[in-house]
Amino acid sequence: FISSYQKVTNLVVTSLSEVLDEANRELLKNSIPPIKRIYISASSNGKHSKNSNHYRKEAIDISRINGQMIAYHHFSYKIKERLKSHLKNLKFDDYKNKYFLFIEEVPYSVDEIFLWDRLARLQKAILDHEFTRENYGPLLNTKYDRNTGKLTEYDYVIPGHHNHIHYSVR
Repeated sequence: FISSYQKVTNLVVTSLSEVLDEANRELLKNSIPPIKRIYISASSNGKHSKNSNHYRKEAIDISRINGQMIAYHHFSYKIKERLKSHLKNLKFDDYKNKYFLFIEEVPYSVDEIFLWDRLARLQKAILDHEFTRENYGPLLNTKYDRNTGKLTEYDYVIPGHHNHIHYSVR
């Protein structure tokens, strides 16, 4: 029960900042509200595999995006496409609290609707970052290979990483 508020290397902090900036640029291009906050559930705390980069202070786990827990769920693509025209009128620079859209009188949080898009953009930005070592999560699972100098992609979810993004740097 040690807090995730632990020291990490400067490279984790600067890389994460760059990755979030890139993900948000792409989200805004597609009229999707940006990532305003993430929840880091693990840094050097917690239980990890024996040689985990967490213990070297080079890894973090992100388990929430804008308050939404990362998990296997999917909001209808067709509904999202219809909502985009309504979302273009919202000013996301002023995006402080939750916006709700009502579909057939049921309130849906914009954060809930676009969690999967944000997750995809964030993992893609991590994938493209020059200092990424590991990028494990529900959508992508890649690890840097020292022999080839490239990221190797796995076609399966790394066990234990279906509900968060594990991000480590090199």
